[in-house]
Amino acid sequence: DFVKIFDYELNLIDEEYVGTILGQPAIFNNNIIFNSRINDKNYFFAYQFNNLNLKQGFNITLNNDADFSGIKCLNLNNVNSCIFKDKLNYVHIVDIDSKTGSSYYTSAYNETRQTVPAIGDIDNDGNLEAVWWFKDSGNYGFLVFDLSQRNIEWTIQNIFAPFGPNYALKGQPVLVDLNNDNKLEIA
Repeated sequence: DFVKIFDYELNLIDEEYVGTILGQPAIFNNNIIFNSRINDKNYFFAYQFNNLNLKQGFNITLNNDADFSGIKCLNLNNVNSCIFKDKLNYVHIVDIDSKTGSSYYTSAYNETRQTVPAIGDIDNDGNLEAVWWFKDSGNYGFLVFDLSQRNIEWTIQNIFAPFGPNYALKGQPVLVDLNNDNKLEIA
């Protein structure tokens, strides 16, 4: 329930109560970025660390739960942005500079696993895409979201079926040029 900053000898420098942290946080441009739940409301937070103090930069109230959201931040078309997907599979793009966020519908299915996006230009069109594991009615696939056009580029469903009722997919997609053709593959 706290963001804590320690020095190199693990002495506590500062801490702030932030509620229950949800998903995987990110560090970007001296900001600690994370989603949190306080009193049954979900928030996107940006905290700054400077002069040995934590200071809240801003927060955005989220309409949906962000239980499984891993955040990636980058400079997107000259705008400092953070990208994540909430429990109802809405893709969120937060403009860090203007402190505003937008969300985009992708699926009628609820997310049940941690989802951290992989980001890269996988179709060589000059635009970055975010790639997430995607679960439809029972099997896993991929969701590819064009971050410039702000829409679903494509989905592939049913490429991987769970083995038995206790199977849980672990890890996240990775974008890499595996065959040295100057194009990214999803690994």
